Amino acid sequence: THPALAGGKLWFGYGAAAEGNIGSLDLSGEEPVVTLDQDPDRTWYSAPVLASSPGAPGTLAAGIEGQSPSELAVYDVASGSAERTAYLRADAGNLRDIA
Repeated sequence: THPALAGGKLWFGYGAAAEGNIGSLDLSGEEPVVTLDQDPDRTWYSAPVLASSPGAPGTLAAGIEGQSPSELAVYDVASGSAERTAYLRADAGNLRDIA
């Protein structure tokens, strides 16, 4: 998996074939809190790879490696839950051709 820090949480992709989704781990309280099924709009084919940037602390990007056509999504996670703000399905090989 490729976890990513964004919106004050640790985000992770999980799931097997045809059951992938996004989850989060909140470490801000006394006890850690795991929340699954953070992408209600779609079930990923498998666990998505996630990425974030300190320059955009409330933004999370997700995609699937080894899949063609490639799928990417961007989420606003500043509120603590994932709200999809962009989606792309492209005839690009396995995320490598998208830049």
